[in-house]
Amino acid sequence: MDPQRRADALTGGLGGDLARPAAIDSAAFPGRPGGPGRRAGDLVADLLQRASVPHSALPDTGAGYRAAADGPACRAAREAPRDGWGEPDQEAATGGPVPPADDLAEAACGVEGLLLGAQDSRRDPHAYDERVLFGEPRGTVLALSPFVRRFADERRRAGEAR
Repeated sequence: MDPQRRADALTGGLGGDLARPAAIDSAAFPGRPGGPGRRAGDLVADLLQRASVPHSALPDTGAGYRAAADGPACRAAREAPRDGWGEPDQEAATGGPVPPADDLAEAACGVEGLLLGAQDSRRDPHAYDERVLFGEPRGTVLALSPFVRRFADERRRAGEAR
């Protein structure tokens, strides 16, 4: 499903035009409860409620989490898909929650972490009950092998730079 149709399906058509996304200052999502992210989440929930979106369809609008994307694992993860999928990585924010991300970041403060699983060529993760094409796990495995090699290279370079 293309991203626009996916957003429309998830928000009942309230997702807006993905070609012209609404900008929200990244400072609004600091990753801690009670911060500005909570206020931004409350605004989103209020907007959806006023638009008569059923309560069961309302998303969890917690404080959000912003992962650092400049460490050696992230650099290696950005390069590895080229080997697995035959094309460079493309980053896109889909807005889907990964509930344990904030808890993992808090428990392992300062540790770089990546959550990996079955993904398609756009690196959209799949849920446990979602169909997966035969080529998708293959591409994921083919990208994970070079990821390990690239990550080791990044760590080696980081050690040499110290």
